[in-house]
Amino acid sequence: MDIGSDGIEIDVLLTRDLVPVVTHYPVLLAETARDGRGHWIEEDSGLISDMSLAELQTYDVGALRAGSAHAARFPEQARLDGVQVPKLQDVAALLAEYPRARLNIEVKSFAARPDLTAAPGVMAREILSVVQSHGISDRTFVSSFDWRVLSAFRDQDAGISRYYLTYLDRPDPPMEPNIFENSPWMDGVSLAAHGGSLPQAIADIGGKGWCPHFGDLNAQDVERAHELGLLVNVWTVNSSEDISRMAELGADTIISDYPARVQDVLAEV
Repeated sequence: MDIGSDGIEIDVLLTRDLVPVVTHYPVLLAETARDGRGHWIEEDSGLISDMSLAELQTYDVGALRAGSAHAARFPEQARLDGVQVPKLQDVAALLAEYPRARLNIEVKSFAARPDLTAAPGVMAREILSVVQSHGISDRTFVSSFDWRVLSAFRDQDAGISRYYLTYLDRPDPPMEPNIFENSPWMDGVSLAAHGGSLPQAIADIGGKGWCPHFGDLNAQDVERAHELGLLVNVWTVNSSEDISRMAELGADTIISDYPARVQDVLAEV
């Protein structure tokens, strides 16, 4: 945020003792985690939802293993030692220093594999407890590919802003699509009942925003979303060309691994 970003997007899971922690995968990867002696773990860990916070924080997650796919993908990432998986509480406390910054909490939940994480209602309850206790509800919004989670947030705090993550099917998708008829990810929502329109469906169920993959976005859908009062937050946009295209389409927020690159492109648009 010191470089001028409007906010941060983080992924959150719960430990066995129900502490919200900031991490992307339901396990610790052998490519990104070292044990307490500084040795790379031989294989991916067990589920984070089966670890206590104390167990989880015995691992060092400050570096990428040389020669790994993650290291090839992010060659400029700094190597840091002694870095533990942070708690959501730590991020919330940090935001006190940045009173205008927004926080996007993506709740990691897997509708097709509910055994991987805590139940949606439990995650909503524990995350809301942290957000509310730090007084940042008005500048926090929650998002998830698993719309069951967003329904749980709605039921527990109708005032929290909910943003619906979407990823359409495509040939050989690198990740699991969540938008299709009878999708377990959509919590019973049918696009057919909303004219086949994602923005319409999200608006009709009370969403504040829509978070599509940047490759799925077109001008017609952006226009419709804005007509419905939705904000459009695209993910994860890393190339200058794609950043420029998203700005031209009228995306409200561009989520990127390279915020300085986004700033440079937007300065020229």
